[in-house]
Amino acid sequence: MRMHFLALSLAVAGHFAFMPAAALEGEGASEAKPDRAALEKLLSELSSADFAIRQTAVDSLSKEGEPLRELIRKKYPKGSEDPEVDALVRKLLARLDREALDRERLANRAVFEKDFMPKQKAYREAQSGKWLAIASGKLLPEPKDGANTVFVDLKEADAEAMRLFPAALHRFFIKIGVEGDIELQLGGASVSQSCGVDFLGHFSGYQFNSASGEFSVKKKGEELKKIGFAAATGGFYIRPSLSAPASDRKKSSAFIVSTGFAGSFLMVPNLARELGLERWEIPGKADVKGINQSGPCTRAWVRVEVPGLEESFVEPAAIWEKEAEEPNPEPAVPKK
Repeated sequence: MRMHFLALSLAVAGHFAFMPAAALEGEGASEAKPDRAALEKLLSELSSADFAIRQTAVDSLSKEGEPLRELIRKKYPKGSEDPEVDALVRKLLARLDREALDRERLANRAVFEKDFMPKQKAYREAQSGKWLAIASGKLLPEPKDGANTVFVDLKEADAEAMRLFPAALHRFFIKIGVEGDIELQLGGASVSQSCGVDFLGHFSGYQFNSASGEFSVKKKGEELKKIGFAAATGGFYIRPSLSAPASDRKKSSAFIVSTGFAGSFLMVPNLARELGLERWEIPGKADVKGINQSGPCTRAWVRVEVPGLEESFVEPAAIWEKEAEEPNPEPAVPKK
């Protein structure tokens, strides 16, 4: 295996000659002419589905342990006169960020399988509903005197992970009893984003009113509160404000209300990336199965604030692995 890896490194290294040592060190960078074809080939290698090829691309360009991202920044400190080269460099840097994130996710997943899963039954029996974190390849909190320890809530788990590993690109947060692979029925929804019965379970009742074009919910002893609308294309939607659980950066997005969806929220990956939910992931996959669409999803914790409701909710969201567009429905004209 080691010889195979070395051979692959030597085979791929040749096409990275567009980065001479002097240019990488910032000396004579203005004289170095960017090789567009080499940049495209490097981007292709780093975008490969084959981890060994991506690993080789990174390792063969590293110099004395300096991150590849920094080497590229030195070569292109202020951009190029060629806008196409600039665009390639931006894509390359974004791909390197994604690669670093993927590596942290793999390391954290390995810790979940090695350090948590053998104790899953014991954790669930004694500490269901409590919290753990995994960041930078460490399970937190670390066991004390051989006994399993836990966090009281997500806020405490995040505070400790931030204290120890503030620069972590990826983190897992385990609410004991919620982790692991699951299957979620989607029903007949064909829209890319759904709000399901797990979220509606916070309320004692809800109402779809086609005449007024309103979707409303209520809690026990309270009046109905309008939180959504009927769309011109059919169905009822809510448009909550979303954020990572400890972030002030918010974004509104539309979700069709689906009583056939067994989960809480289902969203597109671009929205999850924009919110930074890779730092709030739940270990395990969600296999979403519907009549009109199905597919694998990652999961993460997201804070949800719905106009018309005073409280906010931290919910487990399923995130499609396939790319899709956010829905943007227009409200229907109320019936007279």
